[in-house]
Amino acid sequence: MKTSQVSGSKFRPLNAIAVVGLLLASLWVYAGTVANEFVWDTVFYLQVHEQRIAQLNLENFIWMLTSAEAFYWHPVTWWSWAADYKLYGGLDAGGFHLTNVVIHGLNSGLLFLLLLKVLGFTRNRLPVAETITGQHAILPAFIAALVFAVHPQHVESVAWVAERKDLLCQFFLLLALITYFDQHSQNRKARWSGSGLTLVFFLLALMSKPMAVTFPLLLLLLDVYPLGRSRYYQPGTESAGPTPVTRLLWEKWPYILAALLVAVATIAASQGAITQVPVGIKLLNAFNSIVAYISKFLIPVSFTPHYPYFTTPAKGVELQHFIPVIGFLAISASVVVAWIKGHRGWLIGWLFYLVSLLPVLGLISAGTQGMADRFSYFPTLPFYLAIAIGVKKIGDRFSASFQRMALIAGLGVVLLLGFKTANQVKVWRNELTLFQSIIDIYPDNYTARDNMGILLLRAGAYDAAIRQFNAIEQMPVDQTSMLSWRVIAHLETGNLDGALRDLVQLKNYAEGHPRLRLDLDCYHYDLGWIHAQLGSPDRAVEQFLLLGPDSSLAYQASQWLDSIAAGEAEAAAVERAPALPGYCPALFPQNWR
Repeated sequence: MKTSQVSGSKFRPLNAIAVVGLLLASLWVYAGTVANEFVWDTVFYLQVHEQRIAQLNLENFIWMLTSAEAFYWHPVTWWSWAADYKLYGGLDAGGFHLTNVVIHGLNSGLLFLLLLKVLGFTRNRLPVAETITGQHAILPAFIAALVFAVHPQHVESVAWVAERKDLLCQFFLLLALITYFDQHSQNRKARWSGSGLTLVFFLLALMSKPMAVTFPLLLLLLDVYPLGRSRYYQPGTESAGPTPVTRLLWEKWPYILAALLVAVATIAASQGAITQVPVGIKLLNAFNSIVAYISKFLIPVSFTPHYPYFTTPAKGVELQHFIPVIGFLAISASVVVAWIKGHRGWLIGWLFYLVSLLPVLGLISAGTQGMADRFSYFPTLPFYLAIAIGVKKIGDRFSASFQRMALIAGLGVVLLLGFKTANQVKVWRNELTLFQSIIDIYPDNYTARDNMGILLLRAGAYDAAIRQFNAIEQMPVDQTSMLSWRVIAHLETGNLDGALRDLVQLKNYAEGHPRLRLDLDCYHYDLGWIHAQLGSPDRAVEQFLLLGPDSSLAYQASQWLDSIAAGEAEAAAVERAPALPGYCPALFPQNWR
């Protein structure tokens, strides 16, 4: 009897109802996002590049196709933002968020359809006659997809417009997986429709987010199980017969080539952001991320938009830092034992999870986060398959009364997850709520403190901003951003002495860290400007004379210097000091207000 038969190859009305239900569930839990503002990187992507997305002409289309802004190449994501701009008549934050929610709902529906197919292949030691097929797979697949739709682990991917790339990448990867299962089914029509589409969807996923680069390896894992196409694993009843590994690799050469090109381009584009951390520290952080994503799936609490590194060279390595390593080894040993005992799916699911996570484990670090909830959006798919199989086993092995109790309990869990998700959406309401939520969980988070200080500074809350910057001063982190912004805060409050101290400290800090670049012309200009404000024209002249002859700042200071050289009274020169242009824009961010 043929066993590689995909259930759900026909799109039945019940399937359509399930997909619509998943979309509605997504709209329910994420309804609050339409009131949220653009936050964090979204401002950079959309507001800074508004002219690019406002008009999708040939020039802008090519720019989106070739640019690698913020170290990522994601033209499909750019095109989707441009479509939103046209659809909503501008940068309508509510509209852009609504699109994110709809895509997430579609992803939930696609996951449901994918689970129907995977459950049709998965035997998990069941006799052929007991393979999950037809309507018996609908409820398990729907419940698993419903948990995916409402799980708070995915709030970051959905509520953050900048992570549209995450949603689109998964959308196309799910389509690629569905067509790949169709391609290797016994249904000739499905095999024809799946042929070629898998590659197209994979390329679109790559063009949405480079994280899709490991997809060829995932296909090889699926070839082993549940498809049973590899000679290294023969289910025993596969009618098509096993395929040599070399042939499996050869048929995937277009996938591998595309993945390699995107991987190399991404690494090259992110060279400026790659952090220099010892390999041992990176590995400990990677093991922690692997275990942490599982724990947050099982116990969905303490989500935050920015997780610090598990450990750093400054923190050092202690015994507790090896606990995630032990957890990783324990899980790995368990799934290997399960494979030996004939439970094939556990090892493949574990490897699927690890391979999917590989690009974002920080082994090639680009960023300040130790881990991020958005990185788990696609890799956790095997967990939802496990839920579906668990639901099916409850239906097979327990009485009707127990099944009813389990169903009620399951619905209760879904409701709790939904309310948790709706509450987590509020964290992304605006940047103040965003960064405050990080500080509430991690008071020593440098990124949150620095950004919160900048927000308060822009709002005119100078004293509150200075308190945020002061909290950073004792942290073992790069102090240049904090010192630069605190100079502005001191100047705005009239604390010129404080501004002077921070400028000198900034220069001393930069000299002690060779990798940091300080614009000396800006430094001398700002120092001279502050001395002029403090009524010390001699010291101001001393700093201005150190400006490079070709510096544009030299001209700005020249008239003031000329007045001193012409013998203008010192008091009058001091009075003219406010006429000098303000802080050097190369040292402090331009248009900071």
